[in-house]
Amino acid sequence: MLASCGKGSDPGAGSREAGGRKNSVTMAASGGASYVLYMDPTLQGLRFSPHTHVYDPIVRYNPGTQQWEPMLALSWERIDRNRMRFYLRREVEFHNGSPLTAHDVAFTLGRIKDPELASPVNGFYHAVSRAEVIDDHTFDVIGKAYGILPAMNVFMPVDQETFEAVGAEAYNLNPIGTGPYHFVEWELDNFITLRVNTDYWGETPKIEHVTFRFVSDRATKMLMLQSGEADIIDEVSPDMIDDLEKHPQIDVRSVPSHRTNFITINTFREPFDDVRVRQAMAHAIHWQEIIDKLYGGLGYRQAALSPKIIEHYDPDLEPYDYDPEKARQLLAEAGFPNGFTVDDPFKTPVGWMPIDNIASEVIVANLEAVGIRMGLWMAEEASYNDKWLNKDVTLGFFSCGNQMFAADFCYNAHFHPNFRGFYFNHPQLTNMLDDFSDTVDPDQQRAAMKEIQRFVHENVGYIPGFVGDFIYGVNAKLEWEPSSDERVYLHNAEWRSR
Repeated sequence: MLASCGKGSDPGAGSREAGGRKNSVTMAASGGASYVLYMDPTLQGLRFSPHTHVYDPIVRYNPGTQQWEPMLALSWERIDRNRMRFYLRREVEFHNGSPLTAHDVAFTLGRIKDPELASPVNGFYHAVSRAEVIDDHTFDVIGKAYGILPAMNVFMPVDQETFEAVGAEAYNLNPIGTGPYHFVEWELDNFITLRVNTDYWGETPKIEHVTFRFVSDRATKMLMLQSGEADIIDEVSPDMIDDLEKHPQIDVRSVPSHRTNFITINTFREPFDDVRVRQAMAHAIHWQEIIDKLYGGLGYRQAALSPKIIEHYDPDLEPYDYDPEKARQLLAEAGFPNGFTVDDPFKTPVGWMPIDNIASEVIVANLEAVGIRMGLWMAEEASYNDKWLNKDVTLGFFSCGNQMFAADFCYNAHFHPNFRGFYFNHPQLTNMLDDFSDTVDPDQQRAAMKEIQRFVHENVGYIPGFVGDFIYGVNAKLEWEPSSDERVYLHNAEWRSR
């Protein structure tokens, strides 16, 4: 099913306008077999930049204003607690010229929710059940009171008529969206090329050709940027910044992220079922040192599981202080005056974030300094995820990305028993999360979310860590700014004339 598709020119060849001005951008993006498996947004697309150039969402969350903004839907309104009505823009067409209609929306959401498909992205739509067509440009989404808008932030419709005519496999290999770029070519694990959609309903992009090259190795990406083979690279590690900044034609640009780094604790295993042990661990880790020395100061301490760019974040919730003496005292109160040894090693994925392996070494050393002794196990992301999902982690480095920008997303994902709350959950917390999802009033939502954040924090359902910036290396002549949602939007980019 997954093979080269489309026919195009060499993706590495930089396109130029008449007169020699460059009008293409090549991004060396994090690669590997898990980066892009599908171009069908009903199977993949939440965090992947190629999809957000080919397709458009219904709405978009603005982290700066913490407001929902129009995209394919020009406006929306709440009909009742569990129903919202969306009004589509009338001028939007798919890349093949077919008009976007509410029928396309209902078809796409129905495919995602189809239990026989078992879509990998269905979990992100847990708060919605279906879409109902009112007329060609109006549809209702039925679901929980809170979760409808966040779901529409990542929902990208396909052309129903074409999809049904050619079939799922062909559509996946030659996707048709409404976005600012047409799909051109895709070579699995190597590259995807796109060309500008001159009939785009929004502002026509100034960059004509876009290539995403998938490169796992950070050093290779840095060499590509320095040589001019790439114009943007992602996941720049802090130790690369000095070398990149020495280059006169390269900028380092960063933005606060939606991703919180933390430590998973299996609270159902002794002695981590004792909250005093978990509190001791929270006081034992020197997160600020990790931020300053390993992350170049590009991050901030975090008490809640969702970062401050997410709505209903509680700014008054304070992180646990780094206090090794208090940690030893809490361990003694829990019956471990000399600490204890954990048979299961601290587990961490390699390559998940720029400094995960080094940070994990610091964490293990911090824990040992207060008497909690354990080894360290590192593995590729797939191996780590396998252990994590099979409940084979006692303590492990983890992160939660929240591209939906839903206040309850990470809390549901990690602490609700109906999702992946198999390391920490509590009946009271489950009820609080369920009540929140059924709350309409923003002030009541804010108050409910504050209680949820404080309950998890006080019970140390995880060890809160930090939010690190997304860091990019960029050709200094390219006018482009990174986004907090981890996607790269090149339809707003432009080459400077000088």
